[in-house]
Amino acid sequence: MASLKTVFGMGLMAVSMAALGQSAGQWVGGNGQSCKAVCENSKLNAVSVGAVAGYNEAFVCAGSTGGDTGKRSGFLPEGVTRCHVFSGDHKEGGERLSSYSCLCTSSPTSQP
Repeated sequence: MASLKTVFGMGLMAVSMAALGQSAGQWVGGNGQSCKAVCENSKLNAVSVGAVAGYNEAFVCAGSTGGDTGKRSGFLPEGVTRCHVFSGDHKEGGERLSSYSCLCTSSPTSQP
């Protein structure tokens, strides 16, 4: 049986790819701001993953975790300033990163 982390990761990837279907996305530095604000400041739209963990809306973010050599995708709830990512070598709840990028697109996005 697949772990919750694996299922979540696969779902997040599918939602991200579906949201970007017709236009390429770009990663924009979060700088401790909400992804919605970061993308709007760049005249883009934040890629939403819908409601997550008790928040009405969350957005796709990514950052480097402790032992990783690359970025891992995660989610950033609206009003929160840390990207929540899951990593294999850390505690079950994942990590909340203060240094992250937000996935933005030029296409209008909507919640899944």
